[in-house]
Amino acid sequence: MEGNQQKMQRVITDLSDILDTWSDHLPSGLQDRVNSALEEADAALALPLRQCDVGTAEEQEVRFMRFCESHWDLNNPDSKCAGCPLHEKVGTECEFAWAQMPYEAEEGAGE
Repeated sequence: MEGNQQKMQRVITDLSDILDTWSDHLPSGLQDRVNSALEEADAALALPLRQCDVGTAEEQEVRFMRFCESHWDLNNPDSKCAGCPLHEKVGTECEFAWAQMPYEAEEGAGE
């Protein structure tokens, strides 16, 4: 399912295409502002998606649980999360740290 971030990216892309098409036909002062806005839009679109930017809360929960379970060490009952990259994060809950991690598409993850 498409999240807000994905919708915003789609809209920014569409608006950038429209502005780029018409920017040569604008007065010079406005053309400079449009070109500046296009550069900012391109920079924003180049940023990688985070886990929290993709899908609904329910879909994010499923992806987080899949991530969490993939790092459990069932052979080490004293520290089942010892192999997790979030294990050493201090001052935050795992879910919040995971939400800020880069999103990587998964097969069948309901993107």
